[in-house]
Amino acid sequence: MRILLSLAVVLLVAACSNPKEIAIQIPEKVSTSNVLVNDYELLQWSAERKDGSIFYPYGPNAMGSIKYLENGRMSLHLMQTGRIPLESNVVSMPTVDDAIEVFQNYMGYSGDYSIDSTGTAVIHHIDISSYPNWIGLHQKRYFSFIGDTLKLQTGAINGNVHTLFWKVKK
Repeated sequence: MRILLSLAVVLLVAACSNPKEIAIQIPEKVSTSNVLVNDYELLQWSAERKDGSIFYPYGPNAMGSIKYLENGRMSLHLMQTGRIPLESNVVSMPTVDDAIEVFQNYMGYSGDYSIDSTGTAVIHHIDISSYPNWIGLHQKRYFSFIGDTLKLQTGAINGNVHTLFWKVKK
């Protein structure tokens, strides 16, 4: 069973996008700013394809949270809504189907963050991730505020630009 689980995870990781395409290498951190410090919940996550069509990676009602702390740490969690309980009740021994379900419908990471020199992008310096290929990488997200809504946007990831809207948790 463990061999099948390992094989399933390896195949899923191999099928995912090349992490080097979505991460940038930054030799050192620039600065951390208080402009982002808050606890946010996801309003919407969409992605635009090269042809202009829109899709929703975890569905139109995805859930998520992102936290930016004053000490320069951040964490992000995204998941599909409506997930059903898994077959296994043992976290460390999921079935192959459970492992696939978790991997395909949840993403989380954390690390330090910094604001780039233009003041228009935040860099996530990832040191913990549900997708291990991202550990040690730096991901750039362009940010802006529309009223009290935080907008984060990626560069092209496999040709798709992801846009996430967040509101402050109350």
